[in-house]
Amino acid sequence: MLRSAAAAASLSRVVYIPSHLLYERSSHHRVPRYFTMSESTSTPTTATAATGTAPSSTGSERGRGRGRGRGRGRGYYRYYRRGKSSAPAQGSGEGETAKSAEEEKIKVADAGQSSGGNRGPRKQWKEYTPKPKLTHFLCIPLGHNPAFRESLSKVTDALLAADPPIPGLDPSIVMNARRMHFTIGVMSLHRPSPTDPAAPVRTLDEAKQVLDELRPKIQTMLNGERLRVALDNMDIMWPYRGNPENANVMWIGPSAAASTTERFMAVGKLIQGAFKDAGLLIDADRPLKLHCTVVNSIYRTPRQRFRKPFSYPSILASEAIKSILKDSDDKPKAQKRKKGPMNVDLGEWEVDELQICEMGSYGAEGEYNAVAR
Repeated sequence: MLRSAAAAASLSRVVYIPSHLLYERSSHHRVPRYFTMSESTSTPTTATAATGTAPSSTGSERGRGRGRGRGRGRGYYRYYRRGKSSAPAQGSGEGETAKSAEEEKIKVADAGQSSGGNRGPRKQWKEYTPKPKLTHFLCIPLGHNPAFRESLSKVTDALLAADPPIPGLDPSIVMNARRMHFTIGVMSLHRPSPTDPAAPVRTLDEAKQVLDELRPKIQTMLNGERLRVALDNMDIMWPYRGNPENANVMWIGPSAAASTTERFMAVGKLIQGAFKDAGLLIDADRPLKLHCTVVNSIYRTPRQRFRKPFSYPSILASEAIKSILKDSDDKPKAQKRKKGPMNVDLGEWEVDELQICEMGSYGAEGEYNAVAR
């Protein structure tokens, strides 16, 4: 009897623990555990119930049950293997881990390459710089010519009346012939710079002054001859995923082979350079690409969350485009788009104006409002 009592006294006694302490949180399970109080040290110890073993009297060792935690997870070190950062040292404390990781980052930065292999120098984040709101654009108009408007409208009206209908083509995305122009540059006038408040505010009067100074220079370049442009190229811009079935912009313009193109481009570069030197153009480093936009899906109404494209191959296969194809060799290729612009014949036209127009404006005939000529 005394022997059994002594044995019972040497055993640990179970104590009551609140319910919120009865579970051990791991990445997948809530594992029940029980606490015991050692008679000899009065130190609480824990043991996982899933192990089925008695708690250890030497400390708070945890059993290897199915509810044990999985550490940081498999993806943790995979993140570092991909070269995102340096992996923490194994078996070290949290302070040592952070220190070693920081030292490894410094080494990687000094070496100029990631720790995930030969991936080359790490790209630096570029700071976002907001662009100023565009208010005006500089252009050579073409839509003020009635003969040109009639010629272009015949083609666009035939495209809209095609049977079967061209997928994605809608009257709202076909540009009004009265608004046709060659854009030379865009400007933000009467507005302070969002990146440099101390920068001088550009005004319309400054733009008009540059325009006045350009007139004698252009006349000298033309040497008394009329400036003309041939519209013999047609193509699309940036189809979604490179698929012409998902086109958003279709344009017409001069080809490099046309006899009038060299002089036309020279005048355009002269105008662009003068406004660039005056600091009036936004994105002045973009190359000059003189063209007239005929179809643009961004103007589709009603507005949609995403741009709905149109089918460029269907446009090429239509009778309206076949009638303006310049070379007979291009007609069999109209069913499937060849690489590069299509060679068309939309006439050769005289250009005699240079305008500064307001963005998004509408005149009496649907044209852009010109604030300076």
